[in-house]
Amino acid sequence: LELIPNMNDTERYVGDTYVVTCKGGDAVNSTWIGPDDKPIRETKGRKHVEERKDLSGNSLSLIFESIDRADRGNYTCTSNINGDFVRVSFKLIVVKPISFLGSFSEQNVTENTNQLVRCEVSGDPIPTIVWQMNNRHPKGDRYKTLPAGLYIANITHDDEGIYTCTAFQVTSKTSNYKAQTIRLFVLHKPRWPESNRSEGDTSYGYKGGVANITCQAHGRPLPEYSWSRYNQSLDPITTNVVTNDEKSVLQVKMINGSVLGEYTCEAKNGLGIIE
Repeated sequence: LELIPNMNDTERYVGDTYVVTCKGGDAVNSTWIGPDDKPIRETKGRKHVEERKDLSGNSLSLIFESIDRADRGNYTCTSNINGDFVRVSFKLIVVKPISFLGSFSEQNVTENTNQLVRCEVSGDPIPTIVWQMNNRHPKGDRYKTLPAGLYIANITHDDEGIYTCTAFQVTSKTSNYKAQTIRLFVLHKPRWPESNRSEGDTSYGYKGGVANITCQAHGRPLPEYSWSRYNQSLDPITTNVVTNDEKSVLQVKMINGSVLGEYTCEAKNGLGIIE
């Protein structure tokens, strides 16, 4: 009595098809017994048996149309050959491959908070997770790997960047890995660039011309800009404001000395305000 293919154990993934045949020239009354020690009698369905007879002998095939994780375990074929009770067995190892749950390719966290960079992984055996942040492993007490992702305490702007969540799965026969890349954005209130305002605190113009005063701040979400003069709204006759996503430019028409003085730019988003 032999198994075809002939092996003591075999590893298959969830969803795979697989056929193993128990064959013996004079074998009769062959039976497949599953991991629960019960005979497999079904002749149709996801897991069933099929009997064949030909010139080379009798055979009984065990057919998995779609392997399930619950199918793992030892399978034994028993037969009667010339009055002797004979048995042969194999072990089915079932692996659930690595898969990432949900799509978290872009995530937002907020500065000065404790939050989780999400990366949820399934698989059996359970995968081991390794994190990289901007091509280096995160170090320090602020970072902790949890089943649902990477926990970061007291988030700073430096935590923004590209994260890689790599899942490693090792079985008795193989090893595998799969990675997910995450773009992390740190939400923060507006702040002036290190060079302060791009054109400094003082702007100049000539009579009859136009003076441009530029206000630029970094923030996420992008800040909204507003201008005032001595806590009053601007005169639309002498001023014009041109704003895009990066900056706001106040254009002052230099008609006479009345337009000279201090102008205030305010940059704000949902997390704060600066001026």
